[in-house]
Amino acid sequence: MRNQPSPESFNQGRIPLSYLLEGEFTSLYKNRIVPKDADQKTFVDKSTPTKIIVVADGDLARNEINSKTGQPQQLGNDPITGYTFANEDLLMNMVAYLIDEEGLIKIRNKELMIRPLDKSKIKDQRLFWQTANLTVPIVLILVFGIARSYWRKKKYGN
Repeated sequence: MRNQPSPESFNQGRIPLSYLLEGEFTSLYKNRIVPKDADQKTFVDKSTPTKIIVVADGDLARNEINSKTGQPQQLGNDPITGYTFANEDLLMNMVAYLIDEEGLIKIRNKELMIRPLDKSKIKDQRLFWQTANLTVPIVLILVFGIARSYWRKKKYGN
């Protein structure tokens, strides 16, 4: 860390971190002999249209461990600088894309509409709903308690 690296050593250009592969992939077992006891139909030459993400470094999904507490830190957290990178967001977006890009994006962009209550109905029915919400749970608990005590007396009364 004391010696600054020379800019000439970084001459390879841009190196990709990951690739997204989409399409139909040929099977590894395409031109191999099928065993006698195996079913020919289970060996497929081509896959269905699918997606694969190939990542160059597994540290993308690796948590650092806090040396003092022994607990894992947040994903993407650099303990030296205290900066948190967006590794978790990247992985969540990768998984969301592989699962179903259209459905999850629609769910994320969905807006919730809050529908206001009708003021006149609130005014007319307020006492009824307050009484119902206060008494019905108490009555249900009493009925359950009485039924349970009756059942216990009947079962263990002899």
